[in-house]
Amino acid sequence: MRRVMTLTLAAAVAATAFVAPAAAADPGQSRIDKGKFSTDAPWGAQFIRVDGSRPNAIVCSASVIAPDWILTADHCLTYQNTGRKFAVLVGSLKRGEGTRYEVASHMSKYDVTLMKLATPIPEAAVAPVADAVPAMPSADIEIYGWGLECPAQTNGCKPAPALKQATLTYNRKARDHKGGPALGLQRGTGNASNGDSGGPAWAGGKIVGVASTAVRDTAEYSSVGEPEIRRWIRDNAGV
Repeated sequence: MRRVMTLTLAAAVAATAFVAPAAAADPGQSRIDKGKFSTDAPWGAQFIRVDGSRPNAIVCSASVIAPDWILTADHCLTYQNTGRKFAVLVGSLKRGEGTRYEVASHMSKYDVTLMKLATPIPEAAVAPVADAVPAMPSADIEIYGWGLECPAQTNGCKPAPALKQATLTYNRKARDHKGGPALGLQRGTGNASNGDSGGPAWAGGKIVGVASTAVRDTAEYSSVGEPEIRRWIRDNAGV
């Protein structure tokens, strides 16, 4: 495929396994390819596996959508023996820095996951979730993540030292890694890569997607503005 994993928040968060499921790469392998470093994304979160494979490693990107709720991708939690305990780093754009918050519970719908924090983030900077799917075509979809700085499924890359972002075009309807509705994006100033998984896609000042899969020039972001998914987020996270 092209799973993203941990975009991971700057070129749409590069960081989960944005490679096709059939040939998924390790979620913690990469970051946004090309793009630029972010300077203002206080809602960004770095996803950590506390146990399982790669314990305490930052493997995906995520977003704070409420003081005690984090939005990310389901495959970040389930890919290759990821374990049962998770945490996030919040408050810094630099990889590996920030305040750590433990995850108390989580729930998923398709490749979208909501994580409930054990302790709310004081004075949290939260990212608003869109109430509708953006119009198509749209050439101003901004993605964020801490993933690799080279295309998905490329060996020998290192994760970005800080959150990155890139602008892509929404030009087709697609399906995410778990079969849910997704935004089909085309490379623009950059593209999502491994480790960007779970990272957000923004349009109109709100999150419209969550990084699910990607290849060299295209990416699929779970569409959180779809009525079914939007209701699910509102019913559970209250936002």
